[in-house]
Amino acid sequence: ADENSLYFKAGDTNLADYASYGSHQFKPMPYYEVPADVFEDDGLFIKWAERSVMQAKLMAAKKASKKYK
Repeated sequence: ADENSLYFKAGDTNLADYASYGSHQFKPMPYYEVPADVFEDDGLFIKWAERSVMQAKLMAAKKASKKYK
């Protein structure tokens, strides 16, 4: 992992985006490197950031629902 890299949370809803760019996972966490092309395009960057937040919320909701079963 490069100290100048940015990582967003990825999962079912956005993992294909990262795979299409060949992004690397920050193991063992579900975070993937944001590609330079995405980082440099404001509109695309915002879209990816929003998807990452949505994925984080979904993962938190799944974790909470398992906790109360």
